[in-house]
Amino acid sequence: MKALSKMFTRPRQLKGENSKNSKFLSASQRIRVLPKQQYTEFQRSYKAALTDLPKLIRNELKVLASSGSKAIWKVQSNENGRYQVLYALLPAKVIADIPNGWHILIPETWLLYRLLVKKKLYKVQAKTPYWAWLADSNQLHLTPIQGLMVNQSYFLDALGENSKGINPELLTLPSSLQMQTLPLKWWELVGCIVRTSTKQVKQAIDYKKIGGYSAALVAIYMMFISAGLTWQENRLQVRVKQLQAEASALFDKQQALDHKAETIQTYRDLYKRLPSASMILHTLSTQLADDAILDNIQQSGSLLQIRGTSPSAVDVISKLSGRPEWAEVKFDRSIQSNNKGGETFTISLVYQPKATQVTSEKTTQSMQQEVNNEK
Repeated sequence: MKALSKMFTRPRQLKGENSKNSKFLSASQRIRVLPKQQYTEFQRSYKAALTDLPKLIRNELKVLASSGSKAIWKVQSNENGRYQVLYALLPAKVIADIPNGWHILIPETWLLYRLLVKKKLYKVQAKTPYWAWLADSNQLHLTPIQGLMVNQSYFLDALGENSKGINPELLTLPSSLQMQTLPLKWWELVGCIVRTSTKQVKQAIDYKKIGGYSAALVAIYMMFISAGLTWQENRLQVRVKQLQAEASALFDKQQALDHKAETIQTYRDLYKRLPSASMILHTLSTQLADDAILDNIQQSGSLLQIRGTSPSAVDVISKLSGRPEWAEVKFDRSIQSNNKGGETFTISLVYQPKATQVTSEKTTQSMQQEVNNEK
């Protein structure tokens, strides 16, 4: 295709009405410029991936082309993943006047996108001359020079442009194309390739060529398959590394959560082992109800410190020392006499509920044994 574009660097401008005898229909010239009156131009915008663009263009061509007409296309631009595609619909009469064979048909307006300078006014010489203006947004404005539009200021004012100090430049496409190479790139000509044929001639089948072409296609197909598998393998390897990194991060988080769970369970077990304050107060109030008046109780886990008054502080510590639920019962301070004839004491002791539970169980068993003996 690149070689083809180099070969035909001087395309011919199609002129005049459609006629099979027109000189511009010479079979030796394969690249042709279509005057804008010989086609209808459309523009479509697609928000799609590059791999899906050919399918969208193919479907659009099926919709546009009908009853012997043909449509050609060119990708105009790509902005933020949105492709702007130009279409030109060629009527059947224009196609019928083109000699049989492969041709590259280029609409006149598509060349203007490359030949015109933005924000500059052009007067294009044609069968019907027209004004041409290419805006900064790459939008092409064309208006025939007739009626009010003979005055260039009206045309520019309609576009919202300042007409002061703007002098139009005369542009003649045939002469411009003869003075320079084709302004379109070779890959932009792909959608402009058209094959015209008015007669179908049966030819002998060359099986050798078909076999050679088939072998070449199979080789190309296998190359694409191999390249695709290699790309897929590399992609999977990258994905595996990502998953390994994610798994490692999740494993670290799981270990941290397990450590927190173990800490919580440790504190929970410790909390269960600690006696409740209500149980301790109930036990003390039951055992010392008639012997002492408690002024202050301080608890730190199983360790308690009680302060109060009693007629006899020795009787209080003796009573507590004789109970199985109390251990390490002792005076923290010396006994002091008060004005009411009592004694003020401070005693520290350790609460051990398991001993109480064992004693209760033993008492229950003894009572059950006595009942059995009476029976």
